[in-house]
Amino acid sequence: CGSPGMRACQTAGQNCGPCLGTEVCNNCDDDGVGGADNGCGPSNDDRANATPITLGTMETTVTGTTVGATRDGPTPTGCTCTSSGNVWYSFTVATAGVVYFDTTGSALDTSLFITDSAGALVPAQAGNGQTLEGLCNDDSGCTGTDWTSTFQSRTYGYFTPGAYYLAVGGCLSNTFTLHAQFVASSVG
Repeated sequence: CGSPGMRACQTAGQNCGPCLGTEVCNNCDDDGVGGADNGCGPSNDDRANATPITLGTMETTVTGTTVGATRDGPTPTGCTCTSSGNVWYSFTVATAGVVYFDTTGSALDTSLFITDSAGALVPAQAGNGQTLEGLCNDDSGCTGTDWTSTFQSRTYGYFTPGAYYLAVGGCLSNTFTLHAQFVASSVG
């Protein structure tokens, strides 16, 4: 939803209070419970409402949240921690090259996966070290100055020109920081 719109409650205590029906987002308390409006989740909760990211050779950083988000899209085989809510970002590759995403510094135990413009998981790229469909990654295992937890994720792959979508989810709901970068195959 986002602002304003409708979303049916999922589970008692999540998204729309104790689930007495339907919440109209951001219009005062209309679900009859408590004295506050229950926002219905991030505006990029669904792939159709993905937030665009402009990729470049310099790192792009965006912040987001999965609080109130629902789980949608395909489920990558072999990738754990994708059952909680996820949010979507769109990106366009104008010329073939490598796309990189990570959630370094995030408070959320994240997972990342990528779909094509039709919503199908992109194929695994075993030759690039990405053996899971959707180039799914949960718990990168990375450590170092910027990696505050091994539960943060990273994914990368070689992409041909086209439109793609990135899902950011995790084991629970929280805020996150997403870093993105693109390097054209003609560089270097």
